[in-house]
Amino acid sequence: MLASPQRIHAVVASSASHQDGATRLLWRLDDDPSGLQLLVTSSSKPDFSSLLEQADLPVEDGWQTTEYQPFLDRLEIGQKWRFRLAANPVRSVRDVKDPTSLNRGKRVPVIGVRHLQEWLIDRGGKLGFEVNDESFIVSGRRAENFRRQSGEKPGASQRVAITAVRFDGVLRVTDADLLRRTLLEGIGSAKAYGCGLLTLAPI
Repeated sequence: MLASPQRIHAVVASSASHQDGATRLLWRLDDDPSGLQLLVTSSSKPDFSSLLEQADLPVEDGWQTTEYQPFLDRLEIGQKWRFRLAANPVRSVRDVKDPTSLNRGKRVPVIGVRHLQEWLIDRGGKLGFEVNDESFIVSGRRAENFRRQSGEKPGASQRVAITAVRFDGVLRVTDADLLRRTLLEGIGSAKAYGCGLLTLAPI
């Protein structure tokens, strides 16, 4: 299951049914010395019985849920929090053959620690928080390449390439309402495959 981002996505999506018009379903796998954890935010209370059965794990007391809103309501400008984010940082590169094109261009992964730091610093300013290059680290990277079924015609597939980068550090809240939306809607692309979920914890 862990070897297939598509399979994890399918199991998580079926475990946490999504309501129309609600905020995005987000998930992330954290692999730490203490063990492997699956974190999910969803608009309805999830049921991971099927996931645990497929993983041959005990179902009873196999997961914990909590209401997110009371925590979101506590956010205020100026607060500092420890954070973790797994994201798929990309940038758009215009076609050199047609520099006047209005197309967004081809999306390519952001490479190099300095460029990754700049990517998060720039995003944070637009998403309700502030970080600088001394307040966080790039703590991990993982490349995923797989094919997913395309809805265009039966049997058609499309190649998906993701570079999941993990950031750990401390952020400061600059806009509480904007940060609440960020925590619910995620950051960057590839959210269906375990990227985009920002989590906060006390320092």
